[in-house]
Amino acid sequence: PGAPEGYRSGGPPPGVAIPGVTRLPSSTGFSDAAARAMLDPEAYLGAVTYDAGPSPTRFSSYPATDLTPAKIAGAQQEATAGWPMRWEEMIEQILSRDAHLSGIAQQRVDDVVKGSWRIVHAHARATNDPVAAALRSLCDEVLRGVDTLEDGMAWLLMGNAYCYCAAEVVWRREKVTFAGPKGEALSIDAVVPSRVVPVHPKHFRFDVRTDEPLLWLGSSQLSMPFGKFIFCRGEGQHPITERRGYMWPCAWLSMFKSNSWAGWAAFVDRYGMPSPLVEYDGTLAQYAEYKTAMNDILNNLGKGLGAVFPKNAFTISVPNPPSGGTSNDPHSALSDACDAAQSIRVLGATLTAKIGNVGSFAASTVHADVKYAREEADARRLWNVLRSDLLAPIVAFNAAEI
Repeated sequence: PGAPEGYRSGGPPPGVAIPGVTRLPSSTGFSDAAARAMLDPEAYLGAVTYDAGPSPTRFSSYPATDLTPAKIAGAQQEATAGWPMRWEEMIEQILSRDAHLSGIAQQRVDDVVKGSWRIVHAHARATNDPVAAALRSLCDEVLRGVDTLEDGMAWLLMGNAYCYCAAEVVWRREKVTFAGPKGEALSIDAVVPSRVVPVHPKHFRFDVRTDEPLLWLGSSQLSMPFGKFIFCRGEGQHPITERRGYMWPCAWLSMFKSNSWAGWAAFVDRYGMPSPLVEYDGTLAQYAEYKTAMNDILNNLGKGLGAVFPKNAFTISVPNPPSGGTSNDPHSALSDACDAAQSIRVLGATLTAKIGNVGSFAASTVHADVKYAREEADARRLWNVLRSDLLAPIVAFNAAEI
């Protein structure tokens, strides 16, 4: 009730038939019965995404295990075709193991949600409008009563990584008191959001014709009804939602970095531990008892044990292992290059996130202004979504009481 005609959360504008133009087929899997059930008032008062498909949220196929270029390309192609499940699970797994990438991703989210927020008039002419002021007061009072609002906003901002993110709004009935047009206290029996529940991106697929996000419930893919979901597309201007966000290039960089760390770990395992060296007089090697003694000494030293031997018979030394981790080391250089490229893509700068093998901390202040531009853009995009998918439903659902 109160929804704009034909409006769906995250939905596209209606299509127009042009004579002589063949219409592309839309996605299949719609269910009228499930769609009607989603519009039932009881569905708004609870969470419907606990049973979202095609697989439960807590289970994954872990497609980034033994990551290869073929796996990345295949998942990206499936996402572009409107089936992003494998790509979303791959992003989740990459973020869970790439410490630098997940760190700067969280930094970009925290830069927005760490601040305070307030509701302002959308138009300057409404500044002195007492009715607009009363609606602003109502929305402000309602939003500040949502316990999980900040967590929900943080999740929606992760759409910059996942290409998009959605949250389900669970509503409840309660009495709300707010400032009226004349500053008086007004109380109404309102329908207000109680929780904003994150929804895993893998529970969506997209219409290949309109790019409309469709929620996967059971065997059906459903449009998101007005006021039930908040849908936030990631950064970028690509018309296909699944092509947005910074993980399209960063997944490749993470794979290169994983390979460099694997080679580095193998190098450390093989050459990182000091190896004892036993030198002996070659004329003694012809005697079996000396050979046995030398082998026993090496075995004992390898186990961390001591050794007893004649003073002039052997010379034991422990050479230093090859050094690594410097700017000239290929493993470290590749890892640093990937980290720097990820920082540029995610934050717009490098030195605000990490100082590599070469550089100074003082230089990081030069990059701060560059990063702020993305922070402001994220905030604007988030509030545009909240205005249409949360504030508008609050006013529409309570229009009769207001």
